[in-house]
Amino acid sequence: MKIKTCTYPEQSQKMIDMGIDVWTHDMAYRKIQGTLGEEIEPWPAYTNTGKLFDSREFPAWSLDALMRMMPIIEYDGHAYQALCYYRNGKGIVNYENINEARPFVSMSAEHLVDAAFDMIVWLVEEGYIKVNKTQ
Repeated sequence: MKIKTCTYPEQSQKMIDMGIDVWTHDMAYRKIQGTLGEEIEPWPAYTNTGKLFDSREFPAWSLDALMRMMPIIEYDGHAYQALCYYRNGKGIVNYENINEARPFVSMSAEHLVDAAFDMIVWLVEEGYIKVNKTQ
């Protein structure tokens, strides 16, 4: 399985479109001139030029950045926290009851980053993550 370190540009664009604060990204795709023409590669965000983005950069979120966005959810008198792991070759992000390991919601994908991205989308859609739609 190929390792995936961060959200793909399409996923990053969806996060921006949903209203996720772009400054929460911790990686950036940079356009580089490769042997096959222009290519993109993910880099740690410190490669960012300091302005929002220039024509060579696009934000990306690592698994760590995505997990840090996930709040503890209070539902039906129980507290649920996000946990991530691999099981049977799938990346899984669950919201589980802190005391009973009882899942509230679960996302799975080939890569943990994709499962975490799907969870962020769900959290925004359900109102658990407040976003600024005017970005």
